[in-house]
Amino acid sequence: MWPYVEASFFGRTEIARSLRAMAAALAEREPLLPARAERVIAGEENRLRASLAPYAGLAGKKAVLYTGGVKSWCLSRRCRTSG
Repeated sequence: MWPYVEASFFGRTEIARSLRAMAAALAEREPLLPARAERVIAGEENRLRASLAPYAGLAGKKAVLYTGGVKSWCLSRRCRTSG
């Protein structure tokens, strides 16, 4: 029987948390999986930081979100984590 893990892929924090949870749940069968997951997370976060570097000047600025839908929470979290 495979373990059950709840995962969310809205934003880098949620993705990293979900990957860690999945790796931990499968660690009994694949003991090296948590370390591999950490390497993947670190590599992807480095790539993301490099991609967001041109927008560093926007840190601390205010943003207006008009989404007209129920996904405003994930967009506001993205703005907060971006600075």
